[in-house]
Amino acid sequence: MLYRAFLDAVDRITVLVDKSIAITDNFILEDNGETYHLEVESRYEESTWFKYSLIVNKILDMTKDIYVTFGNAKTLLVTGSFVRDYRFDEYYSYDGPLGIKYAKEKTTFRVWTPVARELALELITKNGQLINERLIHKGKGLHEVTLFGDYEGSKYRYRIRIFEEEFRVVNDPYGIASDANGNFNYVVDPKKFKSFIYSKPYFSGRYVDSIIYEASVRDLTSKVDCQNKGTFKALLDRHTTKNGKMAGLDYIASLGITHLQLMPIFDFYGISDLNPERYYNWGYNPLQYFVPKGAYSTNPNDPYCRINELISLIDLCHAYGLLVNMDVVFNHVNDVNKFPFDILVPGYYFRTNNGYLTNTSGCGNDLATERKMCSKFIIDNLIYMTETYHFSGYRFDLMGLLDINTLKEVEEKLKKIEPNIMLYGEGWDMPNTLPSHMRPSANNNKLLPNYAFFNDVFRDNIKGAQWGDHQGFITGKNIDSYNLFHILTGSFLDNYRFMYPHQSINYIECHDNYTVYDFIKANFRDIKERDIYIAIKLGLGLTILAQGTPFIHCGLEFMRTKQGVENSYNSGDDINGVDWLRKDSYESLVQMVRDLIVIRKEYDVFRLDNEDEIRLRVKYLTEYSNDTTYVFELKEKKCDLFIVLKNRRGRFVLKSPNANLIFDGSKLLNDPIKKINLKDRGIYIYRRNKE
Repeated sequence: MLYRAFLDAVDRITVLVDKSIAITDNFILEDNGETYHLEVESRYEESTWFKYSLIVNKILDMTKDIYVTFGNAKTLLVTGSFVRDYRFDEYYSYDGPLGIKYAKEKTTFRVWTPVARELALELITKNGQLINERLIHKGKGLHEVTLFGDYEGSKYRYRIRIFEEEFRVVNDPYGIASDANGNFNYVVDPKKFKSFIYSKPYFSGRYVDSIIYEASVRDLTSKVDCQNKGTFKALLDRHTTKNGKMAGLDYIASLGITHLQLMPIFDFYGISDLNPERYYNWGYNPLQYFVPKGAYSTNPNDPYCRINELISLIDLCHAYGLLVNMDVVFNHVNDVNKFPFDILVPGYYFRTNNGYLTNTSGCGNDLATERKMCSKFIIDNLIYMTETYHFSGYRFDLMGLLDINTLKEVEEKLKKIEPNIMLYGEGWDMPNTLPSHMRPSANNNKLLPNYAFFNDVFRDNIKGAQWGDHQGFITGKNIDSYNLFHILTGSFLDNYRFMYPHQSINYIECHDNYTVYDFIKANFRDIKERDIYIAIKLGLGLTILAQGTPFIHCGLEFMRTKQGVENSYNSGDDINGVDWLRKDSYESLVQMVRDLIVIRKEYDVFRLDNEDEIRLRVKYLTEYSNDTTYVFELKEKKCDLFIVLKNRRGRFVLKSPNANLIFDGSKLLNDPIKKINLKDRGIYIYRRNKE
């Protein structure tokens, strides 16, 4: 093409003219039958083009065909970088509802795109009738059409024309129901969604009172002898191991955890809904944010099935005393070219640098969450998921790539629905196009006091660093008393890392990277199984007892292995599936977790959330500690607790009259002792009653 015109700002048009065309500064704008002279602001000569910057003195409606003429040439004005002009949000952002609104008498369809020349609804009724209806632009980018009659059960999608003469097919980004593999969205009646039977179990709302347990829906039953493996429905049934011991939800509830965090359950790329056994994927590849994953349902072509089976699962969790958190991915989408965002409003929803997509996420694109309509999408999605599925919290994948203002509004809106909502995520400070003060990284935790952050300082010091010094406290590293005290008291005292203890998600293992078992095996080649067992015992104990918010990855408590695979996101069920027989082999470690959770819940001194109380009630006893042993005193109203941590072999003797040993490194007990004499590595807890 010899001649091209782009709207690059609300008031600027860029024109590229091939050098073979005669030079003239006479540019005319043709808009809806009227013509306007365009003033030339500047002209630059490039290798094969002349580049003109033209001044526009009116707000253009890009839903209309607008042309720029140059001599005898004429070209369609297309959207350029003006969608990233801050004024674009001011002029075109829309605050109302989007998606469909169903009633028996009529259904309204709403889509936001300030740049579509034409947008048409393509709907197929339950009896196969095809309806094509153009959406009307109502202003502010809102396109809308209402069909009168009962269209429940109809499938639909849209056809859009923006730059070209041809139409492109696009799904509804706000679609709440779908067929298999997302070919069509569906009109559904929310009154046909399953009703919740059970109320949510009690939760104080204090993060420090929670214990989060991370698991994948698929992994929990992929190695269980049952029907519908890897689905929501499979988890509704009771399961046992071949030894007749608990597995599945029965087992998880028996641990005493408070929140089950499900890895992505929204519709994602990487697994076919119709042939899920062929491929495996964790699910961090968003396709449809409002729609549950079809492969996790028993009938992905039934638009209600996946919705109701997910509701049934969450309802059963509530019956078991478990709240459910959802892992959400708002830092990127699976494929920019296929996801509705860039089809509806090209260039708006994704961050760019010099015209190219940024890739800080490592997934090919980064969502521009700071832009109003992208922010609105995230907020609308979380409101819908909270209201419809009764989620009790959200873990934000690569949260540091989002923006602080969006997360503040998320908190404000969700607390009106669920006052005890949990909000937390990966607060890595990942350089991107946002200035650092707008990034929701752990470094900016003071700007998000009610969000928690995965504490990599805790992880790397206790377990060992993934990259760097692999030795951690649990494998014998000597950590100085200052750092150990601050890490175990919420990483917040003396501005250590956070503003409050609850902001510290204490963990040594999650779905990412090696399991702890595989990590130790990979980095300490000659280590014995018993030493790995002792290290994991110590790491679990510190995770559960430290001030802050404990986080346990499913299977850590029975030495889960992924056969040495460091990044198992697509490694298959053989690698990722939960081996419940392994749980039976490490029943004593599982029981230790249960016992420590009992202790954490019984004594509030393990769940403090302010500086004054921690300084008053938690002391590091330097005079009793040595190179292999660390002693802490915790003060309760009716007793004092002494926590002895040993991460290396070495004799430790301490006279302690009138004290009872209530945890011996492995289990609960209540043995009176007069002298502490320890050699083995582990955590020991003594209670001395006050008179």
